[in-house]
Amino acid sequence: MHTFQNILVVIDCTAENHPVLDAAIQLAETNKASLQIVDVVPEFSWPQRLLVAGSGHIQELLVREKSQFLKNLTARLRRRGLSVGSKVLVGSSSVEVIRQVMRAKHDLVLKDAKGSRSRRLGFFGTTALELLRKCPCAVWLFKPGHEGKFDRVLAAVDVDPDEPEQLPLSQRILECAKGLAAQHGAHLDVLHVWSIYGEKVVRDYMKTSDFAELETGLLEEHTRSLQKLVNGCGLAMTEQNVHLVRGEPAIEIPAFVREQQTDLLVMGTVGRRGLAGLMMGNTAEMVLNQVQCSILALKPANFVSPVKVRPRKKAAETAPAAVLVPMPPG
Repeated sequence: MHTFQNILVVIDCTAENHPVLDAAIQLAETNKASLQIVDVVPEFSWPQRLLVAGSGHIQELLVREKSQFLKNLTARLRRRGLSVGSKVLVGSSSVEVIRQVMRAKHDLVLKDAKGSRSRRLGFFGTTALELLRKCPCAVWLFKPGHEGKFDRVLAAVDVDPDEPEQLPLSQRILECAKGLAAQHGAHLDVLHVWSIYGEKVVRDYMKTSDFAELETGLLEEHTRSLQKLVNGCGLAMTEQNVHLVRGEPAIEIPAFVREQQTDLLVMGTVGRRGLAGLMMGNTAEMVLNQVQCSILALKPANFVSPVKVRPRKKAAETAPAAVLVPMPPG
């Protein structure tokens, strides 16, 4: 299994429970990895700064309060033998988390799929989607209500013979999914969806016999490519959990997730013809808009984030306790 060694977990200190933190702790212990816990205090917008008297002081109190919470939390975890630190970041949640990833060279971010204050409709919150699009390392988003164990893990791989650059990422996806399935005692599925590019036009302009020959040849190529991938991870094409499905990935992957009740989908977020660092591939974007399960999203090795690192405006590792102050609206 591809192991993670420098894990960043994003939590909301005001929440009653932190299942994503429990998962991060388990992963850190299993991989003997270091763990960094962060929470983000958003900056007041300029209208709020004009309307809310003492907004700067309120923000400072929030930073102190969260810092004290994290200080107490990390002290308990260090007594368990974990290598753990904490920070409070100030600013846009997704941007500051990504900058923290770049500064500390984290290789995995864990976060809830949607925060309690998210104003975005749908399964994923704004911060989660921005991390999927722009974070340079793997991002693991946990379904709300996750109880710590996965029962069905799906590795969605791309072994298109015409796009060999996808193979290293698919190998990582399968290794991660297989390792996590073993760790959780979960059922593992491997899915590759293939199609004939521009099939309708191609079919209309080819003889029936020629199209059938093309169809057979492509199926054989995709079968060989998938077989090579799964064999490298100790699996075989003949196993019932290895699936080669014809269709469009944006349709077939969400359908498979629903039918098999997958609770963890491992996939890449830069799809075919996607612009690395600017947007998710069209396929990945459409898949994520249709699934409601936990997601572990991996990036290709050459991914470049559009977010730039600059000195943090505020970061706190230790601070005196402060009175609880409600978060500002917005």
